[in-house]
Amino acid sequence: MDWTEIAKTVGTTGVVVLVVGYFLRQVFQQVLSRDLEKFKADLSAKHDIEIERLRNDLRIAASEHETRFARLHQTRAEAIAELYKRLVRAHETFDAYLTRDQPGIEPEDALKCVREFAVYFNENRIYFDDGLCMDIDAAIQKFVNVYVATGAYPRGKADSEKKWAEAALHFGERFPAIRAKIERQFRELIGVHKAQGNGEHTTDKQA
Repeated sequence: MDWTEIAKTVGTTGVVVLVVGYFLRQVFQQVLSRDLEKFKADLSAKHDIEIERLRNDLRIAASEHETRFARLHQTRAEAIAELYKRLVRAHETFDAYLTRDQPGIEPEDALKCVREFAVYFNENRIYFDDGLCMDIDAAIQKFVNVYVATGAYPRGKADSEKKWAEAALHFGERFPAIRAKIERQFRELIGVHKAQGNGEHTTDKQA
């Protein structure tokens, strides 16, 4: 056995193996590098798609929220406008009933307007804050108290004129202040601020 030849053969084989191994490693690294870059590119593309999808979802959610808020604000404004009309109608009718300034204003007419105002308010009080609800409740109670007081002294009964005059005076002094306070709160709810110096000096204490 020629050990020299064997050594040469082994040495040559080792070199070939090293060269092949190096070559395969380079190829593997290149393939791995390409796969890694492709993976990064795919991941970045998916990330961009998900980000854009999220932004779109947020825009849709914001739009839906704005639409619901706008509708709620509109509904609330409509409720305020309708309630105010009923408040004015009840106030004027009740005042005419007490003072007899207008013919044909009977107790039933005054009570009907007050009842319609109270019913509408109770059906829509969810749109108003607690403080305003308390003031409107006080206004309704003022109607009721005066109506009961005058009902106990029908026209023609002894002391009826005096009692009606007292009720009319009390109502005329107290109710406009309550109404003015409610009006201010209505304006605040719909974003309309009272102009300064318009001559209204009613305070919450007066109400």
